[in-house]
Amino acid sequence: MESIIVPLQERVKRVEAELDGVNDQMNRLQNRRTVLARYLDVARVLLDMEQQQAFGSDAAVTEPTGKRFVNKSIAQAAFELLLEAGRPLHVRDIWKGITEGGIRSNATKPLESLTSRLVRDRRFVNIGHRTFKLTAWDRNEATRQ
Repeated sequence: MESIIVPLQERVKRVEAELDGVNDQMNRLQNRRTVLARYLDVARVLLDMEQQQAFGSDAAVTEPTGKRFVNKSIAQAAFELLLEAGRPLHVRDIWKGITEGGIRSNATKPLESLTSRLVRDRRFVNIGHRTFKLTAWDRNEATRQ
């Protein structure tokens, strides 16, 4: 009986180790997918902005109002909105822009909820009185000087 148990135990250990390796690979791929999706979102927004600047707002390829932020997180929608605005916005204006773009929330105090999310996200800086700008803008200014 022992002659069967030892090889089975070894086989179970090998399969467990292999499964752990596969799980690690899946986690790395999921993290990479998340990063690439964020970069793609930013690249699309930047492309729209460049097209608007180069050819005027009529030539830009933009999503229709009301659906542009559907299936995006509130923070991602706020990021894209601020990126497009190119300047700091008050949380009230951010909320207005993202809800017009299709974001929905069941929060009883949506402005407070949005403020809380933006404060916790490193992509945003609260410059006072619930007005936010993008952290990246600080890095861009530093590289220009």
